[in-house]
This record gives sequence, structure tokens and C-alpha cells, in this order.
Amino acid sequence: MKKAFCALVILLFTQVAFAEDDLLQALKQRQSQIEEREKQMLLQEQRLKILKEDLETKIQRYERLLEQLQRVLKEIQNLRRENLQHLVKTYEAMPPEDAAVRLSALDDRTAVAILRMMRPRRAAAVLAQMQPRKAIKITKGLTRLPKVKNLPVR
Repeated sequence: MKKAFCALVILLFTQVAFAEDDLLQALKQRQSQIEEREKQMLLQEQRLKILKEDLETKIQRYERLLEQLQRVLKEIQNLRRENLQHLVKTYEAMPPEDAAVRLSALDDRTAVAILRMMRPRRAAAVLAQMQPRKAIKITKGLTRLPKVKNLPVR
């Protein structure tokens, strides 16, 4: 009976030892998998950091470009306004009959822009000298609101 008991104890210890070895092997394998996953996550984190820096650089470059474009657009608008003001002064200096003939030859949009900026008495004198149909078209144009440009997008 002692021998059977000893054999049973030995068998149990052997099973426990095998189980410990299997468990230890499984833990080592799991630890290896975790370490590999950590390496992959660090690599992914580094890639994301590089992408983020690249995006931030591009955003800054595009913001500078947008600022430059806005400055150029503002300069163009100022030049257009100055040119239009010069034209207005030129048309105001003409006799109303001559201004009416010349404004009638222009497209309605340009004629409206010029007349809109003229002093009211001078614009009235020019309109009075125009052909009635042209005067009506331009008057309708004067009653419309000018197009609003550069509304904030944000």
C-alpha cells in the first residue's frame, strides 16, 4: 500500500509538474505576444505622431497661403474700387448728355455700379438723358441690393 501511495503521490507530482510547465510555457507565450503587441502599438504611435506633425505642417502652410490669397484679393478689390471711383469722377465731370450716351453703351451691371456711386443729382441728370428703356433697366438694377461677397464660411 505504501508503494501504491508513493506511486500515486509521484504521479500527482508529475502531473502537477507537467501542468506547471504547460502553464509556465503558456504564460511565456502570452508574455511574448503582449510584448509583440506593445512593439506594434509603439510603431503605430510613432507613425501617427509623424502623420500628425506632417498634417500640422501642411495646415500651417495652407493657412499662410490662405492669408496671402486674402491679402491679394483685398488688394484687387481695393484696385477695383479705386478704378470705379475714378470712372465715377470721370462720368460726373462729363456733361449729362455725353455720360448718358456712354453709360448706355455699357453693360447694365457696369452702368449700375457707376451710377450707384455718383452723386444723386448728377446720376438723375444722366438717367434723364438716357433712352427710356435703358433708363428703366438701369433703375431696376439700382433698386437691387449689390451682391454680398466674402461671407465668412466658418
